[in-house]
Amino acid sequence: MNPWFRIHQRDPEAPMRLYCLPYAGGSASLYRGWGAGLTGVAEVVAVQLPGRENRIGEPPVAAMSTLVDRLTRAMRAEPARPYALFGYSMGARVAHHVAHVLSAAGRPPERLFVAASPGPAAPPGPAAHHLSEPDLIAHLRRLGGTPDEVLDSAELRRLVLPAVRADLAVVETAARPAGPPLSCPVHAFAGRTDPEASPDRMAAWDVETSGDFVLDTFDAGHFFVHADPAGLLARVRACLVPVPARPVAAPAAVAA
Repeated sequence: MNPWFRIHQRDPEAPMRLYCLPYAGGSASLYRGWGAGLTGVAEVVAVQLPGRENRIGEPPVAAMSTLVDRLTRAMRAEPARPYALFGYSMGARVAHHVAHVLSAAGRPPERLFVAASPGPAAPPGPAAHHLSEPDLIAHLRRLGGTPDEVLDSAELRRLVLPAVRADLAVVETAARPAGPPLSCPVHAFAGRTDPEASPDRMAAWDVETSGDFVLDTFDAGHFFVHADPAGLLARVRACLVPVPARPVAAPAAVAA
């Protein structure tokens, strides 16, 4: 099995795969329940980055180019199937770069989903990857996605913070992808009270595609993936389920 991918529920007959990337410090477990929610629509492939869970012994990758090169190599080694990409926060920016690389190689995604991450054209916020440990912990507490029991434990911080810091560096030191915009539809999700990726900053994803763009919002902060997981999954499913063609009514008979 490829260490980059975790498929919690096999669905080989689904018409496409949905590759899902986590937020900074996150893991493939974030998408554990998504396969059941997308049965028959997409086989969910959760991306497992180095430095967490079953890959805890590997050093995390701190450069976008290196991470994307390794990940796209792993994806190209998989059977060729239609696919879409979903990325949350840091994962959204990685998914965007992956979409560019694979599009240039002739394998564009069917759709790109980006959540809780400002568009690459938006002015960057303050960098966090270089913060001292106390300041980084305070930053993570403000965002609200890391359990207090992790941040309060020196042992757990030792396991988690290297991956968080590397993931933040991936985003904060990456250049915007070169070349023309993507041609696939881009669907963005934003939390209305997110201090990092407000709906206004998420709207900047519009310029990253020549295809359709949609911005959806949630009554939540940065981590609406935890606040409303069912609602997020339902919206993703609705985007992936083909809309049946409206039947064309037969012309009315003309009286002789």
